[in-house]
Amino acid sequence: MFLKKFLSIVFGVLFAFFLCEIVLRIYNPFQSRVRGNEIILKSNYKRKSVIEPRINGLDPVVFYSSNSIGFRGPEPPKKWDEATTIVTIGGSTTECSLLSDDSTWPAKLYKKLGPNVPNLWLNNAGMDGCSSYGHLILMRDYIVKLKPDYAIFLIGINDLVKSSFSNEDGFLINRSEAWWRKLLKKSEFITTMSNLYEAIKSQKANVAHGSNPNDYKNNDLNVADSTIRIATEEKLKKFIPEYINRLKSILDICKANGIKPIFITQPKFDDVNAYSWQVMEKYNDAMIGLCSKENVPCIDLGRQMPKELSLYYDQIHYTNAGAERIAQILTPQILKYIQKQ
Repeated sequence: MFLKKFLSIVFGVLFAFFLCEIVLRIYNPFQSRVRGNEIILKSNYKRKSVIEPRINGLDPVVFYSSNSIGFRGPEPPKKWDEATTIVTIGGSTTECSLLSDDSTWPAKLYKKLGPNVPNLWLNNAGMDGCSSYGHLILMRDYIVKLKPDYAIFLIGINDLVKSSFSNEDGFLINRSEAWWRKLLKKSEFITTMSNLYEAIKSQKANVAHGSNPNDYKNNDLNVADSTIRIATEEKLKKFIPEYINRLKSILDICKANGIKPIFITQPKFDDVNAYSWQVMEKYNDAMIGLCSKENVPCIDLGRQMPKELSLYYDQIHYTNAGAERIAQILTPQILKYIQKQ
């Protein structure tokens, strides 16, 4: 009797799994650009989103599209070698998925640089949720083949989400996979569940999209508990050197492929006295230190970006006005660097 019930449960679970697998292969409302250790770019993609309920500083309707490469921006120029080509790389604060195509800071930067940079082409390769691991994969699988003149990196925030990277070095960067990982990533259901799990982790870590910039006050790092801060400081002794090594890997890829890198530190709405901001500054300062050592341009947007409510719709993501301000801050500094070349 017990065996019969057990087999019935197993059969039911397997039937539900295969049913979900079939349904998700036909239509998956949770499409992701990450499958296992691979990035899958969506080319010629178009989306119209209605922001409901309304969020201050954002348009009520957002128009998002990608070109034939899978990035946001114009198609590649036919005479590639005659153009000045730029790709912006980062997570959600670069992709700006809740801003329309022409309202993102890369689009506004493109418009402001254009009059002073002949034959300019700029694309936004930002990807929601990508950490420096994802940026390395993007560089190795896509950017090095494209070989833009410049790669602009606004990165760091998603590296704060992970508690450890030690188990991911080989899997994500060196691309070695166990047989069971290769098998599991072929499943649409398992991939979807894995990506939803990562989204939930991001939400808990306060780096997902929200609607209240002051939510940083509820961050665990800002709770009046010294044990949390002591534990965090101890972890940072290991995590920040690892972060520097990943940035160094990105620099090495750029140098090996003739791509000129420009790094940008991560701004946040958090009050300057908040411990969550102090942790972010440690990552930003690590970037600045590496760039100084390697003689690579680094724009300290983290400190230059005002912490004004009108510029953010949550702790880290920008309103239309915020994207405009970023472009205003970056344009003269990036232009100065380009004109030196």
